[in-house]
Amino acid sequence: MDKIVYAVYRQLYKKAFVVERDVAMRSALTCSPQRIYDHRRGEWLEVDATKRAQLHESRVFVDNLIRRLNDGREFYIPPVKSNAGHHSSSGISNVNNSGAGCSDLLSPSLVQILRHSFESTSFTLSQVSNAFAALKELSYVTAMADKESATIVEPPETITCMPTPRLIVVDEVKKVQHLSLTRGLADISERISGDVVGLNRTSEDDVSAKVKDASKEPYEREEDGAVAQLQEDTDNSCGERPQKNIFEAPKHAQLLMAHPQLQDFFRHTVMLVVRATESESAALVLNKPLENDEGMLMPVNATIRLRNVHPIFAKHLCNHIVMVGGPVGRGSFDSSLLLLHRIPDVEEAVPLSKSIWVDGNYDALQEKIENGTADVKDIMVVCGFSGWGVQQLEGEMRAGTWVAARASTEDPALDDFIFTLARYAGRRSSMGLDSSEGREATESVYSSFTEESRQRRTASWVWAYRTLGSPFADMARNQGLSVREPHEN
Repeated sequence: MDKIVYAVYRQLYKKAFVVERDVAMRSALTCSPQRIYDHRRGEWLEVDATKRAQLHESRVFVDNLIRRLNDGREFYIPPVKSNAGHHSSSGISNVNNSGAGCSDLLSPSLVQILRHSFESTSFTLSQVSNAFAALKELSYVTAMADKESATIVEPPETITCMPTPRLIVVDEVKKVQHLSLTRGLADISERISGDVVGLNRTSEDDVSAKVKDASKEPYEREEDGAVAQLQEDTDNSCGERPQKNIFEAPKHAQLLMAHPQLQDFFRHTVMLVVRATESESAALVLNKPLENDEGMLMPVNATIRLRNVHPIFAKHLCNHIVMVGGPVGRGSFDSSLLLLHRIPDVEEAVPLSKSIWVDGNYDALQEKIENGTADVKDIMVVCGFSGWGVQQLEGEMRAGTWVAARASTEDPALDDFIFTLARYAGRRSSMGLDSSEGREATESVYSSFTEESRQRRTASWVWAYRTLGSPFADMARNQGLSVREPHEN
């Protein structure tokens, strides 16, 4: 019996040594959540997922072991040494060409945790069962890493050769407000069907009455580089819309990168934060194009009713691929559209950086395109946005769901970086579809469409992580190490 116990412990420590030296494998170790967000109440609720799932004692042990390894988080986020030699709570500056690996990690050692768990307590049969469960978990992670190593998606040289911004990893999202993007979350959405300042869905004449009513709603003053208060439009006795509003560009842009283990809608996504307050937050997914059931990317003319939206969509944007900004909409699909663009001097456009804006006066935007002072390639059509309730984003950050990064809007590489993420992910497939081919061949092409789109999204996500430098760049090698559900162990 002693020989069996020692053999198990030796194998366990060997696996632990391998896993803890590889950031990608460590990021594959996740534990059950201890809190869930109640959208109706707008608050986090404490839960014991292990009791709810009626997990075996050994699985509960592994779950608690991983939670200790992850510093109490559900997902693993690698801390690094700051220049002062300790972990910085406000942010971690990373150099793009820093070395790979975990040499600078300050998080708990898996081997030390295992030794404390097994060697500091008396021997029991339960301990042996726990050791087997931990060994099984680590063996699965290492086996999956070996299996997936040959299929890791890499970003193409066409984008990796581009200059990248200096991104600083931070542990919280700084407060910022861009009201015209998320008025749909507020009470004004009940009275205005999306046609507030910066969201002109039809022609200027058609929306003038609605804008006149909307101008009576007071707008909040922004905190960090957000929208300046409208120029006395709320006090305008004649109720006319001002010709031009003053908006201040933010000092920083904030990105959210999905943790490698995050699944479903947000898997391998990169988002640009557009609003963060105590009551709600919002962001736009940059690298998720709209697809049909066959995996083909959907352009504007195949997605929306052009007669119901501004003429700019039919005249100049009908072939643009629609990018999915998130699962939150403003009612109908048509009214959930936004334009992310790089065209300056557009009235009522909301700045997200020095040269990226959202929406604005669509008539003015169309005029610039038609007189040759703007290029349609500098416009991205986005549908919907990603939204969080009261303290929801803060809770997800504490759980390790997102890696947040901040960059100065003065960085000349930032805006190209943001637009390249979207352009590459939303690029049309190079494969053709021959209607004369058989059904099996057609289904194979559709499957290839889906796979190519998935790989583009993953490649852009990998590129974003690479920009953070080591050790965060190494997390992107975890592209398929999803651990099994608890009941499978």
